[in-house]
Amino acid sequence: MKANGIFFDLDNTLFDYDRTFGLAAMQSFTEMYGERMILGCTKMNLELDWFRIFKTYCDYFWAGYECGDLSRTAYQNKRFLTSLQACGLKAGSHRAAAVFEERLRTYIPSYCQLFAGVSQLLQELCDRKMLMGIITNGEKTVQRNKIEALNLTNWIKPQHVFISDEMNVQKPNPVIFLKIQEQTDCSNPLYVGDSWDQDIFPATVSGWKAVWLTTRRSEPKTQGSHLEYRRAASVSELNQLLISYIE
Repeated sequence: MKANGIFFDLDNTLFDYDRTFGLAAMQSFTEMYGERMILGCTKMNLELDWFRIFKTYCDYFWAGYECGDLSRTAYQNKRFLTSLQACGLKAGSHRAAAVFEERLRTYIPSYCQLFAGVSQLLQELCDRKMLMGIITNGEKTVQRNKIEALNLTNWIKPQHVFISDEMNVQKPNPVIFLKIQEQTDCSNPLYVGDSWDQDIFPATVSGWKAVWLTTRRSEPKTQGSHLEYRRAASVSELNQLLISYIE
């Protein structure tokens, strides 16, 4: 059966969020260091070396945030302050962590760029009158600012943008896919995402078709033979697959 609706994850699916996050974080850090909101002398390559350590702590503390042991603010404070300490630096103000997060949120949209070929893919689907949407986890303001910066509403209607913060349910809970299918009255939806655990597995167990945008070659541990999904290693390959699903 042909897909009659195609929904996309946002971060690292339609654009390179890792790059965007890194550039925005380093700009925030550099400004704060120059303003002496971050203190300490170091011989390291300041922005790059700090960011590598900061990213390590982003990943390290994420599990605590994801399971509810850390609030969003506590998670953000820990990743920032621990990274400073690991670099021999310290906060020059009790508000340093909060200021960093404010600047990070402000600068992220300025670095957002669609992956090459994505705008052409979306235009082709739009020309074919395909129902399209976005399903993304995250804070509503942050995610909507990214969507605006990427001009995604040129192709996707605002009412078809679904953000976990606004729905009170987030991926990988399959409920989010079931709720969206009901709201859009889409009988045969397909989802495109870059994460097996957050995107592809919950979509497929909800009865959706899915395309995993990944260069990974190994099979996921939670794979089931009943799950219907395909792989695409590039936007060009994704384009070909999506057309095959709707023609």
